[in-house]
Amino acid sequence: MARPPMRNLIFKASIAAILFPLLLLPAGAHSQQGKNEKKKQQLTAEQIAELVILAHGGLGGRNTLQFVKKNGVERGTIRLAGDRGETVGNITIQFMRKEKSWLDHKRIDVELPNRTLTLGFDGVSVWGALNGKSIVPRPEDEKLFRARLIHTYDSLLRYKEDESKLEYIGSEKIVGIDTEVLDLIHNDGSKTRYYISGRTFRILHLEYDLALSSIDPPVKFRESFLDFRTFHNILIPGKITTIQDGKFVQEVKITSATYSGKMDERIFQSY
Repeated sequence: MARPPMRNLIFKASIAAILFPLLLLPAGAHSQQGKNEKKKQQLTAEQIAELVILAHGGLGGRNTLQFVKKNGVERGTIRLAGDRGETVGNITIQFMRKEKSWLDHKRIDVELPNRTLTLGFDGVSVWGALNGKSIVPRPEDEKLFRARLIHTYDSLLRYKEDESKLEYIGSEKIVGIDTEVLDLIHNDGSKTRYYISGRTFRILHLEYDLALSSIDPPVKFRESFLDFRTFHNILIPGKITTIQDGKFVQEVKITSATYSGKMDERIFQSY
């Protein structure tokens, strides 16, 4: 008899490890215990996070995500809100994965009708350029850029390597979708809240608070993820919408993505 593929064995073992506690429930418990029994059946925060990783990384889960997204180039369009109306342009996001999320090298180039803005992080400092000439980012821009190395979609997928803590908050129904809510507590003490589909285990939204200055109250950011698609056998959101204190600020649509290619680390260094 042919032996089952090792990959399938690993996948089945992963699912068993996640769902095994549910199999210990006595027969008929659903009808006998009602709401209290439903709470007992609730997956733990770590079990939910592991299912999220499987949903986004496929059968290979964490290993596939680590291999495919060791570096990448994502291209698309960006729509920005402004005092004079919306502005539409092109965006290129380049990154190189490091041992921790907050050390990842990252560069974002935004081409607008009348200017090109670049922001980058080389593992030490945030730098900027306007139309190809070096500029010093404003303190609030630097703080936001660093925050977006931590409060990200991928941070939940990398919670173990980042040594972040997970906390289960509860279940919610959002626009008719059963949603599991987790808090990810980062090493610096900050938190990111994730809203996860209870059916597909895709990340639907994330939220975090950020104080951009010492005198103003924290700003609440909310990112929503839509139009999921597959690139290089992993699942990524094709559209990301950002809300700041309840107001729309930007929308990014990813039209192409290339991962695990050759990349010169010098592109992350300032001009």
